[in-house]
Amino acid sequence: MTVFSVIRQKIKESQGKSFALLGERTDKTSVAPHGIKVAENISPEETAVLVLGGFGGQGVHLRGYNGYLKKTDEFIKTHPEFQGKNVRVCVAVCYIGSYYDEKIIQKCMYDKRMLAKACTKDIADMYREETLNPGYIRDIFNAAFLPRISRKGGTERLSAEQASRNIRRLNIITHCHGSYDALCLEQMMLEKMSELGYAPSEQRKVVRSLLVLNYAPVCAQDMAKSQFISIESAADDHNRYQTDFKEYLQMKSFDFGLIRMPKQNGNILMCTKIDKSGIEGNPPKVVILRPVTGDEIFNRPKAGREKKDEPRKLGEHEFLGFKKVANMSNGAVKMQSFANNILKNAVLNSLAQNKEKAVPLPPLRKLACDTPEQYAEFSRAYLKGWQLIIRCIHSNQKKLAAFIRYHQAHRVELG
Repeated sequence: MTVFSVIRQKIKESQGKSFALLGERTDKTSVAPHGIKVAENISPEETAVLVLGGFGGQGVHLRGYNGYLKKTDEFIKTHPEFQGKNVRVCVAVCYIGSYYDEKIIQKCMYDKRMLAKACTKDIADMYREETLNPGYIRDIFNAAFLPRISRKGGTERLSAEQASRNIRRLNIITHCHGSYDALCLEQMMLEKMSELGYAPSEQRKVVRSLLVLNYAPVCAQDMAKSQFISIESAADDHNRYQTDFKEYLQMKSFDFGLIRMPKQNGNILMCTKIDKSGIEGNPPKVVILRPVTGDEIFNRPKAGREKKDEPRKLGEHEFLGFKKVANMSNGAVKMQSFANNILKNAVLNSLAQNKEKAVPLPPLRKLACDTPEQYAEFSRAYLKGWQLIIRCIHSNQKKLAAFIRYHQAHRVELG
């Protein structure tokens, strides 16, 4: 069966509720015309990279999921250090259904208590359960997490050492809403481990073995118990939920290149902008307003489908991928290089796990840096982060609060 056939069948069976399945790349054939198939028989001891992409609106956005999958799969399959190694790369293909209230999630994804309250009073009964505990999250958990922490269909626990090894072999990449999904999966894993009888210390050991690499995350990052690393742009104006520090960086228009934020255990790398226009000595973008003709409206290319002769460009909220793009700033290029190292070294650590003992995940500094030059650049980024945080603290807070109010009133909603 093609992945489309499986999706159509699941839509009929779900009766409007959300679901997810794992997909992986394959050769293009009549059965898999787009080069993607349903991923089956994934061993709990298998080294894997799972991509949780963002989505917008109801339905299955297979083109977008396949884009995340293709970029990640190419990075892993073509990397010289993974040649001859078995690394499974999958993407969670999600169907949001009719009962998942995404607008409520967008308003409350930074506070689960607020979400529970909103689901009690602000939405109809038919939407409540799917919004609080969506089926697509359970499907991802049952496919990717449950077999790594239990046996016999989730009824019997593993040793903490074995569960830690299994989880360390799983590496998560997210973009946008996928970071919120990763937090939900982490919480579900902790709840299941508690149900199975894992001691609190064992739960901490297992969850700290999980690497989650987030691009442009939209969630409460300080809630994470795993190695939750974020890659983002200070100029990302995609949603209404930013920290005061991030707002300060936009208010002052600093061209700082790349910083490592000292908060959240220093697990946030942030560049000034992805697009180099207007910074690093480059001229700002020129926007020419003119009337749009009817032919331009009706013959406009589909979103995300650039003309073949035009170089690809990235916006501030996009998934960076793993290759340099023409319009990327120097800070974004450095950040992408660190992100690539983090994924590479995390997967190498996954491959180094053995039957005797779980090999701990290295600290962020060792994941991100391979050379003395990179260690020096990483240290400079951390120092700049501290300096800017101090300047933010000692800035005029009334002016910052006024800027935040104005900014939130003119900000783009999640999509």
